[in-house]
Amino acid sequence: MIFFLSDIFGVTDIKKKVWQDALNEDIQFISPYQMLDTKPIIKNYSSFMELVGLDKYSNYIWEKITKTNCKQIVLIGESVGATALWMLSMRFEKQCDVFLFCLYGSRIRDYLHIKPKCNVNLYFSLDESVLRYSEKLKILKKNNIVKINFLNLRHGFATPGNECFSSSPFNEIVSEINGVLSCRPE
Repeated sequence: MIFFLSDIFGVTDIKKKVWQDALNEDIQFISPYQMLDTKPIIKNYSSFMELVGLDKYSNYIWEKITKTNCKQIVLIGESVGATALWMLSMRFEKQCDVFLFCLYGSRIRDYLHIKPKCNVNLYFSLDESVLRYSEKLKILKKNNIVKINFLNLRHGFATPGNECFSSSPFNEIVSEINGVLSCRPE
């Protein structure tokens, strides 16, 4: 089972199409606004935090994914979706294989105390303020299940439809995800 957790701007048709075509899999898309009665107009991170916030978003995600009964879960999160995934990484137990792909979750820097219990691939763009914390982030590598990638790109490099989208790193990430999917248990 694959879940895609969107950024503050929600799930768009182009994100759905590009990710589903790239992975050739059925993907469950989760937006932070699915729990609301109406889709708000979000202009920036502050308005997301006022309306939903990371705690509420991560709890909503947890409710959705714990309803699945499968042997492998792959979760892809972008921006606040990546940070929400990181927050959840300490809650997974060994009932199934869990793989997290966190794309430019710069707010992870606020949650460095978390000790993941599943495989985590972190992708940061070099234009993020997270770089001030890069030495602290390297401490996470001692866990052996956390892989950290710093890419010379801008925030949004793997978000189809974003002006910063770059197909080469997007394809590399898709290749890594497909590698995990090819090893799924029967």
